[in-house]
Amino acid sequence: MTNFSEIDPARIEDWAVALGKLLTDASECLRNNDSVLRSECLQNLQAFIRINAFQTLDDVAADTVRDLLGASIDAALASIAQRTTTLQRLTKDIQKISAGARKDASSIRLEAVTRVLDASTESIRALNDLRDTLKGEANATELIGKIEDFVKKTQALRNELERA
Repeated sequence: MTNFSEIDPARIEDWAVALGKLLTDASECLRNNDSVLRSECLQNLQAFIRINAFQTLDDVAADTVRDLLGASIDAALASIAQRTTTLQRLTKDIQKISAGARKDASSIRLEAVTRVLDASTESIRALNDLRDTLKGEANATELIGKIEDFVKKTQALRNELERA
């Protein structure tokens, strides 16, 4: 019996790889006319259907179960080969969707960094204005020094964020 516990329940890519192995095993048991392996393949495919959460993959697995149960060996091999092609197409689609999602996530993170950079620029401007206002005050020398130190540190952080 195949162990599906190591597959991340949310990663359709990993489930597609597991189904590809099950399809290969199903073809092999039919080619060898191995009834013991056929029974194991049926159990694995049924477990796959119960455990994974992706209907499109379940459909491919369920069709393969039907082939193993009822079709002649040649017809079943042809059907499984066709399902392997379907799985490859689905895997390509999954990869495209995943790549798009990663690109969108990256863009969202970039927007957040841009907002932080804009906010730090505004803070630096406000602090510089406060420093300029305080320059005329006789007892504000220490506060002006602290503001200038804070501005330098904020600018260094902002520069680091821009490089990242």
